[in-house]
Amino acid sequence: MNNPLSIELFLTKELELSKNEAIAYLSLLENGASTVMELSNSTNINRSVVHVTIESLTKKGFANSIKKGKGSRRLIMAEPMEKIGLILDNKLAKIESAKKMLPIIERQADSLKKPKISDSSKMEIRRFKGKHEVQMIYEDVLRATNVRTYANVAEIAETFPENMYLFIQSAKKNPKKKIWEIMEDSAATRMYKASIASYRNIQCKLATKQINLASIDYIMYDGKIAVIEATEGINGLVIEDNNLYKNAVAIHKVVWESLT
Repeated sequence: MNNPLSIELFLTKELELSKNEAIAYLSLLENGASTVMELSNSTNINRSVVHVTIESLTKKGFANSIKKGKGSRRLIMAEPMEKIGLILDNKLAKIESAKKMLPIIERQADSLKKPKISDSSKMEIRRFKGKHEVQMIYEDVLRATNVRTYANVAEIAETFPENMYLFIQSAKKNPKKKIWEIMEDSAATRMYKASIASYRNIQCKLATKQINLASIDYIMYDGKIAVIEATEGINGLVIEDNNLYKNAVAIHKVVWESLT
């Protein structure tokens, strides 16, 4: 390519791809159809993260995959650059639709204003806005000893693609750490579940079709509850309250036991 850097900037800044998505897409353009292993090697991106990245690129219309025969490995191919025009047209249509909905959303947003908390309350609520501030929540979670989560990984990984790898590393470094994760059922999460099979202190179960996980990361850790939204703006909320935490953990345990 004549100037891959300018293309990568265009993909990340104008088309809002994550860095990993842009790198993977450019690699597919340059090298042609590739397996997950080949794409991982050419981009230096962890295989489990590559699976999530591929699903995200496919969902956004930048890639597709095929299998040539039974038992053959999946080949991932980049959609041609010419298709970007159609993607931009779709984005413009969504923006116009969002503008029409804005007055309704503004009225609903008024009800979401931060509640006033009396000095006598033991509950502490903190709000985080933007990727840098929300990343601070994940850093706090990684230091925790006991972690339980509900997560739509495919959605969250578009903004925080390195999280799966970081959680595995934190469990590896701290044998006393325990993690219970409930995720959506997808090719990426099945690959992730297989990759952690040898770890005793990190477990993953896949949600059934009856449990529709929204594009939110809901985390319970060390007396705190964190709620992270990373699709319609990047925002986070951390509630520190022992009773609320115990109730959330109890519900998570019930859901956990109901899953295979």
